[in-house]
Amino acid sequence: KNNLGPADAVDRLIEALAKFKKSRVVVLVDEYDKPILDNILDLKKADEIREILRSFYTIFKSQDGNIHFLLLTGVTKFTKVSIFSGLNNPNDLTLTDANSDLVGYTQEELEFCFMPRIRKLAQKFDTPIQEQLDQIKTWYNGYCFSAEGIPVYNPFSVLLLLENQAYEPHWFATGTPGFLMDLLKTEQFNLSELNHLQVTSESLSMSDINKMELVALLYQTGYLTITGYDRAHRMYDLNYPNLEVKTAFTSNLLSTFSGRESSAQGKIFIMLSQSLMAGDYELFFESLKIFLAGIPYTQFVKMGERDFQTVLFLIFTLLGYRMNLEVHTSWGRLDAVLETKDQIYIFEYKVDQSAKKAMKQIKDKKYFQPYLNLNKKINLIGMNFSTKVKNINQWIHETFVNK
Repeated sequence: KNNLGPADAVDRLIEALAKFKKSRVVVLVDEYDKPILDNILDLKKADEIREILRSFYTIFKSQDGNIHFLLLTGVTKFTKVSIFSGLNNPNDLTLTDANSDLVGYTQEELEFCFMPRIRKLAQKFDTPIQEQLDQIKTWYNGYCFSAEGIPVYNPFSVLLLLENQAYEPHWFATGTPGFLMDLLKTEQFNLSELNHLQVTSESLSMSDINKMELVALLYQTGYLTITGYDRAHRMYDLNYPNLEVKTAFTSNLLSTFSGRESSAQGKIFIMLSQSLMAGDYELFFESLKIFLAGIPYTQFVKMGERDFQTVLFLIFTLLGYRMNLEVHTSWGRLDAVLETKDQIYIFEYKVDQSAKKAMKQIKDKKYFQPYLNLNKKINLIGMNFSTKVKNINQWIHETFVNK
């Protein structure tokens, strides 16, 4: 009736509840940062929203005497100096061991609360219960929120798994933030670094919306998690938490870089994997050309050597291989290297040049040298992407022979 603003309305609500109940009030705020994240690509508007939120949270300071407990949760960590400067020294629980299992299901909770549904899952797939427990862990466990924290499961994905009786990227079905995909592309982030990141605790924080750190965003939004901690150097190891995140995130990235929908990828990927393992390079490159032929023209003309490199990296990641990009050697920096149990694949890419020039660079700069003592077959692959034909127009494969 009085057209109160949000801050004044909450102020009066807390005061009225405290008076009516004759006790202090508990306040829970979920997704405190959503208004900012919804406008993160419009920094001017995001900053305006931040100022509004700062004045809103100042109310909690003035109502300190009526508040027993205040808990705020969100995806990102815009620190005390920005939004929460009006609060009385809030205690940050983000990286504390004691609160690491505050969200998510622990292994004990999963087995205690959901065993009837897990038995049903085991019956459906005609497998032992332990095998299903292992698979659930592979798909949905692995989130860790402190140096010595307890790994937890994604509750949303677990509940949908047990309800639908199907292993799917349930969490990703709720929507992947497009701004994050675009940032990874525009900032030319070396995606292979996601397999072995080491960062400080400060790097996991983000205090300024005008200086967004990609690694902090990836950690805070759940695409990376803590997998180890070096106490001597106070360094955290980061990696994908589980199979759900790795496959769905990589698939979405591939769609962002290539312009191809993920639904059009499956059959081609099977051909690529089988042909590479069989050493059938004719079929491998024909399959790769089929995939690249599906990239829309408007997307292709904007792609450079780095983009082609990234597309191939994402394809190999989805195939289950580990590829490293921009690998430094004593002679230079090779584009990509893929290592399997018994083989090494060294890739060099060119755009509108020639596969012969790519192969010459591999040999002249001795990119194979760091791998000579691994007792593995070394494959040298030179490729050229043509912007005229909008595809690979030349490729060369040679097996390195150490003379």
